[in-house]
Amino acid sequence: MGKMVVCDSCGAEFEENLAKCPYCGSMNVKGAEREYMEKLEDVQDDMEELEDAPLDELNDTVKKQGRFLLKVFLVVLAVVGILALAFFFMERRYQWDPKAEYAWQQEYYPRLNQLYEEGDYDGMVDLAMEAMGEDNAAIWKWEHYDFYEAYFNCRDFDEMHNRLGKEKLLNSEYILLFQEEWRLVLLEENDQVKLTDRDWEVLRPYIERAGEALSSDWGMSEEEYEKLWNLAKENYYIMSYEDCRDFVEQWLKE
Repeated sequence: MGKMVVCDSCGAEFEENLAKCPYCGSMNVKGAEREYMEKLEDVQDDMEELEDAPLDELNDTVKKQGRFLLKVFLVVLAVVGILALAFFFMERRYQWDPKAEYAWQQEYYPRLNQLYEEGDYDGMVDLAMEAMGEDNAAIWKWEHYDFYEAYFNCRDFDEMHNRLGKEKLLNSEYILLFQEEWRLVLLEENDQVKLTDRDWEVLRPYIERAGEALSSDWGMSEEEYEKLWNLAKENYYIMSYEDCRDFVEQWLKE
């Protein structure tokens, strides 16, 4: 498994080589740049093959040259866009204030630790969300961050699933609910997550309910479930937003 990074938008952890966050779909600059550079190399290889083509094949290859040039043009545009985004994110990171982050940690880590030790997990999540505002970077290094993120997902799942039987959700909420259920079901397969026995004891009832909801609420066949499971397995046991969206959109049509 490659180096892991944390999504600037949703705080989820995923492999650095991925072009997009598999949770929220936000672009990962390094992964996207790597993907497009690989495409550019493929185009360059194609052009070299064109140059080396025998004379008796030129008539056929010349017809393809226009498509190659269009492909090169589109890829170059994409790379320029990626570099522009990279510059934008570098500018954002340049404004990062390590002193402010350290001060945040000194102020809130002890309070978060106390709530965690007392078993007040709702208070722990509420405090973290209130303290972080739109910037959640300061909590990434907290020793119980993996549990915080998992419990945050549990609350999301619980709230939306309780609403499911009482009201019609927005399409985006159905997708998010489906993804949250998969996140919890796949949690034990993700060897990057660091949780204590106590953490698992708290999370397991939510995991079991999420598994039951996946089996009963969406009308999935065994083949559909296995297909989605294998897609997540190929993605290091992370269910992508796109795969959830595709399934839920079809489910809504039916």
